Amino acid sequence: MIFLFSKRLSTRLGVHGVLYLSTTCYGIRLFAYGYWVSNAWWLVVFEPLHALTFSLPMGSLGAFTTALADAAQFSRVSAQGFRTGTMNLGRAFGFLVSAWLYETFSPGVMFRAMGWLVMPMMMLAVVMVHRQAKKHGVVALLYPE
Repeated sequence: MIFLFSKRLSTRLGVHGVLYLSTTCYGIRLFAYGYWVSNAWWLVVFEPLHALTFSLPMGSLGAFTTALADAAQFSRVSAQGFRTGTMNLGRAFGFLVSAWLYETFSPGVMFRAMGWLVMPMMMLAVVMVHRQAKKHGVVALLYPE
């Protein structure tokens, strides 16, 4: 459902705004699972944030990648492949680290550690995207029409 609203939110907040929102919601989920959730029924409260942490940025990043490829006169398919590949590489690394934390310590430690590790890195990545867009004169692409 959120895919239907991703363009509208990207237009209003900008792609980097959507990424800040998504990162914040992801942090809320990780910290809630790590520090607060002790009963499985609490997942019903926090799991709807998945739409904002996965679906929303996927739609916005897909459109941004296509626009950036067009501006650079680069193949759209190659740009989308590079975006997908780098995202999956990051996920694979995260899966390995979180699996080790889960097996070695506990689920709570895993969620807390990933929150403290991933949140700053994700925020830094969004800041870097925004800075690089300004540096290369493509900041308008962050605000789709």
